[in-house]
Amino acid sequence: MNKTTPLLRKAATCFFILFVSLGIAQDTNSSKTELPETVFGEWQGNTGNGEYNGLLIHHDFIEFGYRPFMYRNIRKEPNGIFAFEAMDRQENVQRYELEILAKDSIKLKRGDGNFQLFVKHENPLQAKRVTMAEVPDEIKKTWFTTDGENNTEFKLEPEQIVFRDKAYTIEEVVHFRPNETGEYRFIVKNGKDYRMFYFKNWDEHYLQVGFNGGFGELYKANKDYPDYRINDIEEYLASKFPQELRGDWLKGDGSNAWAFSFYYDYAVLDKEIWGYKTVDKSNGAYKIILENETGKTTVYAKQGKNKTAKFGDSPQTLKTYTLNTLNKPGFTLTNDVVYKEDELFKIDSATYSGIIRGFNPQGKEKTGMVYVNNVFTGNQDSYLIKIQDDGSFSVKFPSYHPQQVYVRFPSYNISVMVEPGKETWQLINAHKPEGIYFTGDFAQLNTDLMSLVFIKRDFSFYNKVLSRVDQFSLAAYKKECISQYDRQVKKRDSVLKTRFISDKALQVFNLDLDYGLYEYLLSYDIYSKDRNSSKINSAYMSFLTPKIYDNKLAVVSSAYKSFINRLRFVPPMLGEISVVHPNVLELAKILESKNIALTKEEKEFVFEHKNFRKENAASLEKQEQFGKENQEVLRSYSLKLGEVFQKLTDAERAEVFGVDGVNLDLLQEIMDNKDLEIAFTSEEIAVQKAQKNLLTEEEQDRITAYYSNDYSAKNQEFTKNHKDVIIAFVQRVFLL
Repeated sequence: MNKTTPLLRKAATCFFILFVSLGIAQDTNSSKTELPETVFGEWQGNTGNGEYNGLLIHHDFIEFGYRPFMYRNIRKEPNGIFAFEAMDRQENVQRYELEILAKDSIKLKRGDGNFQLFVKHENPLQAKRVTMAEVPDEIKKTWFTTDGENNTEFKLEPEQIVFRDKAYTIEEVVHFRPNETGEYRFIVKNGKDYRMFYFKNWDEHYLQVGFNGGFGELYKANKDYPDYRINDIEEYLASKFPQELRGDWLKGDGSNAWAFSFYYDYAVLDKEIWGYKTVDKSNGAYKIILENETGKTTVYAKQGKNKTAKFGDSPQTLKTYTLNTLNKPGFTLTNDVVYKEDELFKIDSATYSGIIRGFNPQGKEKTGMVYVNNVFTGNQDSYLIKIQDDGSFSVKFPSYHPQQVYVRFPSYNISVMVEPGKETWQLINAHKPEGIYFTGDFAQLNTDLMSLVFIKRDFSFYNKVLSRVDQFSLAAYKKECISQYDRQVKKRDSVLKTRFISDKALQVFNLDLDYGLYEYLLSYDIYSKDRNSSKINSAYMSFLTPKIYDNKLAVVSSAYKSFINRLRFVPPMLGEISVVHPNVLELAKILESKNIALTKEEKEFVFEHKNFRKENAASLEKQEQFGKENQEVLRSYSLKLGEVFQKLTDAERAEVFGVDGVNLDLLQEIMDNKDLEIAFTSEEIAVQKAQKNLLTEEEQDRITAYYSNDYSAKNQEFTKNHKDVIIAFVQRVFLL
């Protein structure tokens, strides 16, 4: 018998190891854990509000945020719960735990959230499966992007959807809310490449498509259509005003200040709306005659390169303007003077005016509101803005110093700078997310401040620090706040290296950052879940120096009022301060103690206020007690709501914020779809619902009727007449 050589023995050993390895691999593969067949299908969350809170668990993926997450590493735990990860196309990974209760009910947990109960349905709530033949012809066409590029994005064919030049077979179509226009969910695939598209808000010209976590980008059915939704497509296409001159034009000097706008149907120039009388072209140059009820004006123009053009009031005085912002850090602005303490306070009125491009006069809401923090009373006063049919508006209100006020319009919100005796004028182009322009007294200041807003919008700070504040010691929390401030300063400095920012805007923005830091430093107890004790002590507050709280310039900061409120309620101060700003009755009592006589109108106002509080004592007591008991929760909710608001589109804001308040269920759905790093706690949601039902309808009507514009005007007059007394009171009680 021949002996095997060492080489043969070694080869045989390798083959044996390879055979065993393959066998193990095959055995491991064959025993791979899979989800039970009963979990696949449509599931409805148990919200009890009748709204869609559905979930699709597909054989190959689980749905979240308008996108499929493909299963990875499915395993069954000893307690019977299935655990797995799922990853989307962008390699975002979600962790899930799934507990099967019965064939038609499960509990599902995503990430670090709580388990939620889902019940199985044949179809999603208020939906049905349809064939492609049942999909309206208005949808079954080619759709183009509205980002200015006019790229072909979707092409719907009988059996497939071509998305960005890649064909996907249609696996399933579901029609949501079939009794209305509703929306269509398409599940499509190319091999194992799955996508989910939600086609909604559609007509023959435009639609929105939600996918990859997006709530719904806008698409158009014709490249010649504008990149925003309009009703009068025919008028747009018939417009003789040249395409190359349309848009919101900025000065080309590097200031990035708005100059004027030319649209297909009218122009906005010198704070007025103008119609086109004639538009003539000769030798490559245009002569545009504008007219309105005040008269006529002529503009000469010539197309430039790279989205620029030249405009002027004569062919010899043409200047360059641009549709894009320019980076010219070396630009200098004349009369760029910062605010000074001795010129700060003045009793007068501020005016906020402007035009809303795209305003719908047939819409339900035809008013806005401006909210003004009153540094003397501690209140936030509100003033109604009436919007005319052409979108123009103007409101005047008492003003005592330069400050940032909060403005709310239908589907639109913003903070703007105002000043006593001056006008802030704004063009709001509702067709563009960034369509915010200013002219007049505060054009440069507001333009620059708007361009810096992104620096303060760091949502990760809430998720990493504020929502987990109890995991930080006071010293560690202070360090995190200062680190956040340092990051903001670094971003600001980076901007200053690349483009121009006026000195006055920089002054205001720096105060925003500074007092925003002080506000956060004093917010530890506000965000803590420990309601029984406070951590902030006098030693921690050593950073507060007279330079901080005696700084009169701080009133121009958007963070000043919040800082004062934090300081007012911080525990070391509570023993010394009961009230910072006197209310109506307290002010009347102070004036009486000083033998200051009230006018007849003031006496009537105080008398009315006493009667109102007496007749509605029980209702007011409920509100005040509720506010005291839930102060921290309400504050936390408000801050989160403000952060979420900034991430919503105009369409989403219109759906969420209605006349009856905030639709929390819809807001939560949108937040989940966007995968925001912000979440309302169950306590915050419960408090909001309890607050909404705190008073009876009759009680709420009485209180709403009293706190009208008439009350606001009388209260403003009362506090303005006795401003010096209020200032003295605040200084005596608070600062000394």
